[in-house]
Amino acid sequence: MYTWLTSYILPYVTSLDTGGYTGEWGASGRLAMLHEKELILNANDTANFLDALNVSRELVNRVIEMNARASSFGIGGLSPSSIQDFA
Repeated sequence: MYTWLTSYILPYVTSLDTGGYTGEWGASGRLAMLHEKELILNANDTANFLDALNVSRELVNRVIEMNARASSFGIGGLSPSSIQDFA
């Protein structure tokens, strides 16, 4: 019934249900299959989001490092489980 769809359309549709990068192909658009509750960002917002993600990772790493230093002086710090909740 839908052989035209599976034969002629779906091979050109990208599905990123497990994540991924769309790649580069110029200014022309491409087809994509969207899934429930996915967030689609433009290139500028994607760059900003990735920058914010890197900042948060660096922050978590610094907290872990500070906690390790505090522990070496016998000063209590955050527990490993509470730190991992943010990692």
